Amino acid sequence: MTAITARLVAELDRRLARALPAAKQKPSTYCFRLYENGQAEAVCVLLGDGRHVVREGDPPQRPTLTVELSAADAVALAEGRLEPMSAYFGRRIKLSGDFAAAVRLGQLLR
Repeated sequence: MTAITARLVAELDRRLARALPAAKQKPSTYCFRLYENGQAEAVCVLLGDGRHVVREGDPPQRPTLTVELSAADAVALAEGRLEPMSAYFGRRIKLSGDFAAAVRLGQLLR
């Protein structure tokens, strides 16, 4: 795990721990595909029943949403330094899957 991936995992875990279990979350699986220096890594987020798991690697099942972006943009997004809509419309991130899940995740990470 690269330092930037470890930073993303820690930041996602911190923000989700703060947001859950207060938020009712439909069970969802998110996959972040991170690109840095021509290399790809994956970070998986599993949500459901007021709990979460954030870990490096591919999800155990087909993700509800896949987010593809640079590793630096992923950390900026998780830390709130990058606005999700601006990144999407600026083509800095690519989404595939359930777009409503993207909105739900964005609300949890605020």
